Amino acid sequence: TVRVAGKIARLLKGGDVVALHGELGAGKTTFVRALARTLGVRARVTSPTFLLMRCYRVPRNLRGIRHLCHVDAYRVRSGKALRDIGLTEYLTAPDSLTVIEWAERARDILPRSALHIRFKYGKKPDERVIEVAR
Repeated sequence: TVRVAGKIARLLKGGDVVALHGELGAGKTTFVRALARTLGVRARVTSPTFLLMRCYRVPRNLRGIRHLCHVDAYRVRSGKALRDIGLTEYLTAPDSLTVIEWAERARDILPRSALHIRFKYGKKPDERVIEVAR
């Protein structure tokens, strides 16, 4: 999960949206932490389950990314709640990378260009199958 996040981080640019899908504990937050680390975020990245969204400054401004916006849609029923907290501003900001956990709950606000990453459990307890699609 960490290696995949590092590779994907190097391909992303400002304005991109990454939609994460998978069961509880499948690796979505681990992926975001590794993505943030690759981008140079120094802050401790935690799941924003109760806050819905946390934004982090990207110090190196890599490929136009100045902010990493980490969203957790686990507690919402639709994209409306995320719209109400101002998420759509980040989805359209050319200097932000937005990563949404439980993205299927916010599908009505996801841009068509979103990168979808699906996490599934593998055969071994610490094994994950990761599928990436546009």
